[in-house]
Parts: sequence; C-alpha cells; structure tokens
Amino acid sequence: MFNELVTQLLARLMKHDLIDLQRVAQDGDGTRIRAWAGAASFRSGETLERLMTEARAHLVEVTRVATDPARTARHVATMARVAQERLARLEHALAELPDVAAIKNKSGAKDATPRVSTTDPAARVRKMPDGGFRPAFNVQLATTTDAARAIVGVSVTNRGSDQGHAAPMLEQIEARTGVGPTELLVDGGLPRSRRHRSGHFC
Repeated sequence: MFNELVTQLLARLMKHDLIDLQRVAQDGDGTRIRAWAGAASFRSGETLERLMTEARAHLVEVTRVATDPARTARHVATMARVAQERLARLEHALAELPDVAAIKNKSGAKDATPRVSTTDPAARVRKMPDGGFRPAFNVQLATTTDAARAIVGVSVTNRGSDQGHAAPMLEQIEARTGVGPTELLVDGGLPRSRRHRSGHFC
C-alpha cells in the first residue's frame, strides 16, 4: 500500500514536471527505526525449539476443543488464529537463526549465541543514535536534489551495514518512475560498487 502510494505521488509530480530525477542523493548513514520487539523477546535456538513444541501442542489442543459445544464458533476461530500466528512467528524466528549466527561469527561478538525475537523475527539489535542498543531496522532514503527534495526510494532492512544498498536503490527508482537517475550522490557509508547503466556515481 505504501509503495503504491509513493509511486502514484511521484507519477503526478513527474506529470507536471515538478521534480528532476537526473540527480538523486541517498542517505548512506541510514536511519535506525525502533522495532516493536522488546529485548526480552529474543530467544536462543534451544528455547525456540522448546517453544515450538509447546506451540504445536497448544494448536492440537485448540483443534480438539473446537468440538466443545460450550464454546462459540467465533471464540474457537480466534483461539485457532492466535495459535497459528504464534506458531508461524516461531517458525520464522528459527529460520532467521542462521543469518544471526553468521553475523555474530563475522563480528566476533563476545556472546556468540544467536538469539531471535519471537515478536518480530526480522528485527536485529542495533546501536541507536543515543548510544544504546535496541531492536531496530535500518531505513535508507533516496531523494531528488532539486528544490522539491522528493523521496523517490525507500528501503527497510535489518542489516546494520549500509554496504550493497546503492544498486538496489537505483533499480527501485527506475522501476518506480521509469527513469534512471544520471547521478547518485552517496557518502562513505555506501560503496560505489556498481556504475548505473544510465549514469555514474559521484
């Protein structure tokens, strides 16, 4: 929905020649956005496996009580939905473990035990602007450098590093607007790893 809205707004601006897409700037430092997940929701693989076993057993129990005439169909449906959503989040969390483990091994973290949030499995603990560490996402923005300063590209990732975001952003802008920027302005946080086919990096 958000993606479609941005694309529609840009189409209107381009139709009336209100923005210039020849030169675009990308925020190489990124912006840390706090995730919904709390610190206590991060669990190790062993704990996640145990919780998965409990969640499966709970879903079986919910299915069993579905035939209880004392419970309304709406109540049973709600119980089943909640149980299935919890199971899905735990499965997602387990699937994220290898990625977290690889990041910890590469960084040489003192605590090498990978942990993933059961609330928001995609969230990662990042250093925030105030110096603290909290579950967050890295948001990249690309804007035109003309007077409009219009946002033409948005990327949300759980990667702490800004490496590798320039090329996908260019591709997103071209897919969204049909126009490939002639120049992409970046800072030291974004390596100039790829020359755009219609222009160059500055």
